[in-house]
Amino acid sequence: MGMFSIPPQRMGQLAQAGFELAGPFYPGELVPDRLQAARDAGLGIVHSVGYPPKRYVQQRRIDWTLTQIQQQLREQVHALASDPTIVAWYLWPEELRFNRGDDLDYLRAATYAIRAADDLRRPILHYQPNGRSREQLLPIVEHLDWAAVGMYTNYGGHREHRGFVRWATEQLVAAATDAGPRVVPFAVLEMFQDPPAADSAPVEGWVRHDTFAALLCGARGLLVFSGWARPRFDTYGRYFDAYVAVADELNGKPGLADPILAGTPVSVASRIVLGPARTSFTTRGARTVLPSALVRSFERDGQRWTYVVNSASSRVVLELDTSRQMKELGGSGGWDPNRRWMTLPAFAVGVLHD
Repeated sequence: MGMFSIPPQRMGQLAQAGFELAGPFYPGELVPDRLQAARDAGLGIVHSVGYPPKRYVQQRRIDWTLTQIQQQLREQVHALASDPTIVAWYLWPEELRFNRGDDLDYLRAATYAIRAADDLRRPILHYQPNGRSREQLLPIVEHLDWAAVGMYTNYGGHREHRGFVRWATEQLVAAATDAGPRVVPFAVLEMFQDPPAADSAPVEGWVRHDTFAALLCGARGLLVFSGWARPRFDTYGRYFDAYVAVADELNGKPGLADPILAGTPVSVASRIVLGPARTSFTTRGARTVLPSALVRSFERDGQRWTYVVNSASSRVVLELDTSRQMKELGGSGGWDPNRRWMTLPAFAVGVLHD
């Protein structure tokens, strides 16, 4: 887990909760206080390298020659290659286009130059925007080590249709699988603006839903965009605290990430008893329909964990086909062990353990 643009004074709090990465940062320069704060906290820095982002944003084209680009990247990497606090390179500009030859030429030249300049062969991370499909992601992802895709549910119009996170993660994971075993899929989760009716918004529930949904659908890295407290972002504190809490839940106690990452998946049948069986959303003109509930079960060291995520905007009740005596570990769900029913409010996550 990592967080973009995290202020130095908050790095210790992230590390204590189980975060491992700080950055990338905007603009691309890595100022000394961030580097030292990351060292002190025990976080690894994701450092930005590549084409100057401001020029690219203004012109929407790359006007350097590939030779110039490679020379620039070699210099940028060499400047910090000996510092072990740098654990990955973040390739600028973001959102390179899968259907533009000049963008793909740049991507090939840039990734080649970074790898040639870094004896430690640290991973190269690049960001793609909301809504990209597997086919659109693959021409980009196949050149990367860490592939990141935005899953900004509220910003993308999916506030009440959070199954979008599941679909987006599945697209990324499929592209990463096609690209080869070295590619690690990263979900980039939302934290940069107030939602409508912010005072009553269930921010904590949204954060938990989106984080667990991405992890259960195959994301192996999680980045939060972003840790910078922007002006007029009144819910920043609630978002930050919610991500810290879920990081502690995943990586601290009870350590709910470990069964997902290291356990053996097992099949558990389920059915909706009450509530909507399906949820849907539309992105880039295409409508997708998913089961309302995501159910995943894992065995590790003779024990079983079952995770249930409700992506519907209303309550659902599921019956789980399990002969094990399960207990709920937490969350906003309600487990009835006699009927083997799990009740989940909108966007809630339930976790069971035998």
